[in-house]
Amino acid sequence: MKQLRQRYNNLRFFIQEYISIINHCYSQNVSKRYFIRQCWRIDDPSYDILSSAWISYEVLDLENFLFFFFMPWFFFKAGMFWKMDSIKNVVVKGYCRLLKPFIIFSIIGHLCFCIRLFVERDYNWVHYVLSPFKALLRYGCVAGNEPLWFLLSLFVIRVLYTLCANYKIHFVIVLFVTALVGFLCNLYAPITEPRYLGNVSTGLFFFTMGNWLSNRTLEVDGKIQFIIAITLILYIVYPSAVDLFYNKVLYGSYFIWMIHSVLCIITINYLFRRYPMIDVVGLKYVGRDSMIYFVIHRLIIYSVQSFFIYLGYDEINIPEFWTALILSIIILPLAAKYIKV
Repeated sequence: MKQLRQRYNNLRFFIQEYISIINHCYSQNVSKRYFIRQCWRIDDPSYDILSSAWISYEVLDLENFLFFFFMPWFFFKAGMFWKMDSIKNVVVKGYCRLLKPFIIFSIIGHLCFCIRLFVERDYNWVHYVLSPFKALLRYGCVAGNEPLWFLLSLFVIRVLYTLCANYKIHFVIVLFVTALVGFLCNLYAPITEPRYLGNVSTGLFFFTMGNWLSNRTLEVDGKIQFIIAITLILYIVYPSAVDLFYNKVLYGSYFIWMIHSVLCIITINYLFRRYPMIDVVGLKYVGRDSMIYFVIHRLIIYSVQSFFIYLGYDEINIPEFWTALILSIIILPLAAKYIKV
């Protein structure tokens, strides 16, 4: 089980960190930067332009087409390794492992955001003091380190699932209710905020599915050829994708996306167990220090962007891309070595 957990971490963060660096660098132009700055201000509630954690769904359609199950996989994997415990222990462990890094690196992210405001000569104190609280209430994260929404949502999901387990609520009921709530949050605009209402309910669906299927590996493997066939058919006939942070359908069907994501996750998990050579040496170290990579990588990108704005660059440029990439490759391993989260 420990080796399996490590392999999932290795593959997850190999894809996550370095693809996200490329996506963040190429996915933004001057107009998006302007919207990002405006979105987090008290006086402009109209734009939702937060980055959806690690994969930028807006720009690279390839990411939508190939990694539509990427975020669901994280919640699914967390459910696979969930163990029955008391609510108190879950909250305490969740605080140490999820909320504490969330709080610390959200504060650092907001400081980076303040530097960005100063560089852009925005001296309105409201944007420095009040905006992060409003952003936290609306989105579950703050500007400067937006991907941390995942930590807060996962903490809530773990607590909710533990409550369901302690009260012996059948997993089918949990799956039905969470899928329905997620669908309704996507369907009706008035309940798109707070943002985490949708992604927590949908994340809980995948978390529950992961926990239920974790003890049925042999049964699933026996039907893997059928699962792969259905996966490919859906991929060709009815491709669907949902931005899980926004809980917004990008194309296709919400429920087809749920089903297709589960099938893809089962397929990937099977391939990962069947062909352990995927677990190459370089990925082992990334997976081992996954948390520090996760909480820091966006800070590096955001700081590099602010620096190039200070130099007068409005558009994303090649030097900015290579600066972010090289600094990430240098800083992330060093941070993992000397910073313990």
